[in-house]
Amino acid sequence: LAFAYGFYMSGGHEDQCQSMWTCCKWTLQIFFNGSDETSDVLDIVFGVVAIIILLNVLIAIVGEAWDTAANQAGQLFWQFRLRFLSEARFVSDLHKILLKGRLKTIENYFDSFSDVKFVDKTHWTKEPYCQVKRKKQYDNPYDYFHQEVAEKIQKTHCLQADLFWVATDGRRKKLDRFETNLRAFIALMKWIAHC
Repeated sequence: LAFAYGFYMSGGHEDQCQSMWTCCKWTLQIFFNGSDETSDVLDIVFGVVAIIILLNVLIAIVGEAWDTAANQAGQLFWQFRLRFLSEARFVSDLHKILLKGRLKTIENYFDSFSDVKFVDKTHWTKEPYCQVKRKKQYDNPYDYFHQEVAEKIQKTHCLQADLFWVATDGRRKKLDRFETNLRAFIALMKWIAHC
């Protein structure tokens, strides 16, 4: 209202400030939309005061949000801390229950798994691997080779090698693409079951 009165009394804005009421509407319009031109010191002072007021409102909003967050921080910290301790206690109690014998059988089951490899950089054209000519020999090396060679071949078993021998066996037996892909899928499922 003070700026509307100041603009009205300055007389520099006769088109916009013909009456006090039109000058108030024009001042509000400048406040929300900005002035089209800056003609005197009153326009500059109005702009500076408007920016200061808006910044004060922003600071008040951020300060209020900070105070609210600071007030809730302690409560939220202890709430999450107690929830964590409660869950840890539950896991501890569950572990004690399972240790009565059931967990040992599960542990033994998982410990009995052999190492699962998906990729191996075996060159099947180099010794002693070049002795393997068929998938049967790859699958059961102890039936076809000496102990030492069979152990080396057995250590190369991985998903990549299985898929290689499925494809090689499919080409050797002249299997159609569907049959080869089906065998590759079965080999993949066996490896997933090992995991």
